[in-house]
Amino acid sequence: MQKLNVRPKILQGESLLSYVYRLAKGNHYQSISSFSFLSGKAGIYSNETDEGTIKIISHLSDKQQVELYGMTLNALKQDLGSLLFNKVVLKRKIKYCPDCIKQVQFQKLIWFLRPI
Repeated sequence: MQKLNVRPKILQGESLLSYVYRLAKGNHYQSISSFSFLSGKAGIYSNETDEGTIKIISHLSDKQQVELYGMTLNALKQDLGSLLFNKVVLKRKIKYCPDCIKQVQFQKLIWFLRPI
């Protein structure tokens, strides 16, 4: 599997899923589904992902695995612990504010946390 031609810079605070969307779009994939097919995974639709997926994205994007891991909910879970993680992370709700997304054009990992 070859590295992708367009490998955008990771933006500060960006979630892995947001980066994968930008990676797919930058390389002219019609959707993240077609990009997922290229990577050999059934789907990359979550910010909780396995090491194998991170390894593939690392290879395709030429980014360090540790940097990509830090963009996942897995990293937050490791930092917060399972109990607190389950209380503060939004998994199935809208994870951005419309005004914020107009300004930055990517999804931040911090937007997965419940507002305080």
